[in-house]
Amino acid sequence: MNIYRELATNDGLPVIFSCKVDNKNYLLCVQNNSVIIKESELPEEIPTETSELIFYVKEFSNGHSAFCFESSLKFEPPTEQRFCLAWNKDDPVKKLILKPYYEGRINESINFFIEAK
Repeated sequence: MNIYRELATNDGLPVIFSCKVDNKNYLLCVQNNSVIIKESELPEEIPTETSELIFYVKEFSNGHSAFCFESSLKFEPPTEQRFCLAWNKDDPVKKLILKPYYEGRINESINFFIEAK
C-alpha cells in the first residue's frame, strides 16, 4: 500500500496497492467495474484526484479498528452509490471485487485491517 498524502482530501487518504514479482511491478486498479492487476510502474505522484489506481482509506467510525478502501472512480450512469474494494466471501479463493458501499453500514466483506510490515 503506497500512500499519497499530498492529495489527501475530504474523501480520505489516497493509496495505491502494488507488489513486485520477478522484478516486475503490478498495480491493483479498477476497470469496467472490476478489480484487476496490471503490470505498470508505481507513479511518483498522482496527477488527479480520480484514477483507476486510487483508493481512499475510509474509517467506519471512531474507535473501529477496520478500514475500507473506496474507489476514486465514479461510474456511469452517475450515481450516489460508492464502490469499495471487498472480498467475495462465497468464493473459497476470496477474490477481490468491487462492492457497493452504503454510508453508515458496516459490511464485513469490506473490512480490512492495516498492519505495518
